[in-house]
Amino acid sequence: MKSYFLATAAAGLLGNGLAMGAVNPGFVVTSVETTTPEIRRPVFENPDQRVKAIRQLCAVPAAGHSLYIPGFATDLVSKRGDLKFTEFDNGTATLVGTAVSKSNPWKKLDVFVEFADLEGSVDNHGWHYYHSMWGDLVGVGEANYFNVGMERRGGAFQVGYSANKKNDAYGAAGWFEIYGSQDGHGDINVNLVSCKKPAPKAPEWVSYEVTSANGSGCPSGNVSIGNGSNQKTLDLNIPMISLETDRFAREFCQASVRVNRPAGWQYAIKGYHAWYKANLADGTKAKIDGSAYFQGSDQTQTFSTSIEGRINKNRDIHQSVKDSDLIFSDCNGDRDVNLKTAANVRSGWGALTVKSLQRYDIIWRRCK
Repeated sequence: MKSYFLATAAAGLLGNGLAMGAVNPGFVVTSVETTTPEIRRPVFENPDQRVKAIRQLCAVPAAGHSLYIPGFATDLVSKRGDLKFTEFDNGTATLVGTAVSKSNPWKKLDVFVEFADLEGSVDNHGWHYYHSMWGDLVGVGEANYFNVGMERRGGAFQVGYSANKKNDAYGAAGWFEIYGSQDGHGDINVNLVSCKKPAPKAPEWVSYEVTSANGSGCPSGNVSIGNGSNQKTLDLNIPMISLETDRFAREFCQASVRVNRPAGWQYAIKGYHAWYKANLADGTKAKIDGSAYFQGSDQTQTFSTSIEGRINKNRDIHQSVKDSDLIFSDCNGDRDVNLKTAANVRSGWGALTVKSLQRYDIIWRRCK
């Protein structure tokens, strides 16, 4: 008789939404009999057996698929939360949820897989194996013509780091035979991740505007925000700074930028990028300085690059700040950030051109 794992166990697991590492109070796992003839047995033969969920992880594609079923769909994938792998304290496990074809979204599949005969320890270190695997794969909606039973094919279902044979992530894999509306074989190949959605690393939206600009390098204030700007990158277009001297020359441009973002976020300038051309004689020294500070603050983030001749090349600058040295914006106000680029040539003849694009790496955190 065909036996879906749908009753008390499924309701308890899916209803309570266990996160990784959570332990669900004991519940009775039962089976619901249907009239479809099928050679199957439930994982829990004793309906009074009480088991606890050790942990529940979400199954997502390890490469191009979560499930591979030739003749139906070879690109069945699952998003975080669609397909859940739950392991119990009696050495059994389940894979329950849905998967859908990337190329044919109408091919949606309900997945009910049960595992037993555990070998090894259920932890995040070594691999462990389930030597028994069986279940049902049932098409949904327009795909309801597909209704098969499944059981293990070949080696045991394996779980652990690199166990999916696709990457180094914690995952699982195993082959299976199918029988019913279609005969053949298939494959489960997944990464196993926490079902808890990771906290966002940046706000959903951010915008920048130049509120003022001044300096010998931009006397007319011709400064704008670049098209490549986003939550992680602020591109600033300033007039090109060009110096040529046989003694000493210096120019700078400072822009005040307002960073508009949702409440509850603060940001810091993590890195500085600039591009320049230097043509310096022997012994000539030049320097390019980038800096950032928030209005009203006495703390300045500095990025300094020294150049010495003889040199005649185009080069780029990319400097980053250690996390421990980051200076974050104030959570209680919207003070503009002042971004400054300065260049000088001294101690001999030289020509130095700092190109217009100045790029700043932005890092975010939630206000405490």
